[in-house]
Amino acid sequence: MVDFVRHGATEWSSSGRYTGRTDLVLSPIGRCEAAAVGEQIRCGDYDVVWSSPLLRSVETAALAGFDPRIDERLAEFDFGDLEGRRWEELSVDVQGSLVDFDSFVAPGGESVVEFKTRVLSWWDDLEPGRHVAFCHGGVIRVVQRHLGADGLVATGSVVSLGAPDNSAGPGVPG
Repeated sequence: MVDFVRHGATEWSSSGRYTGRTDLVLSPIGRCEAAAVGEQIRCGDYDVVWSSPLLRSVETAALAGFDPRIDERLAEFDFGDLEGRRWEELSVDVQGSLVDFDSFVAPGGESVVEFKTRVLSWWDDLEPGRHVAFCHGGVIRVVQRHLGADGLVATGSVVSLGAPDNSAGPGVPG
């Protein structure tokens, strides 16, 4: 079982800006979200606690009361030239590609294919047991889509995926 925690809010996420690899700290609201997540999952009895290397995820884990193992593969999608921009600032063509998702390539950043390969290599390497991963909306979405689901996850939220004991592997929705 993996509990995915999307990091708390940042100034950019609260204002609708695309935030990939820009390394931002949590906003005051995000710090409150992180503390609340800690109360929600504190009794999770996790075998391994993971985090993206980005500050907003590491800070969320710390404020939630955890000392995570950092894995670069949990870093958010690299939006390249789109970093810091809002939806309405994007061209219609870029908006269409983003909606399509699977074929999107960020100008000056990474492709969704590269992103999926990176994230799913982490997923496939998981040992059986209970895990919590402090990460990003894009990372969570990749795993959800891999399992046949989809959806956007609010900051400071928890999504549980996988078999409780991983007996059928981490790729089984739970």
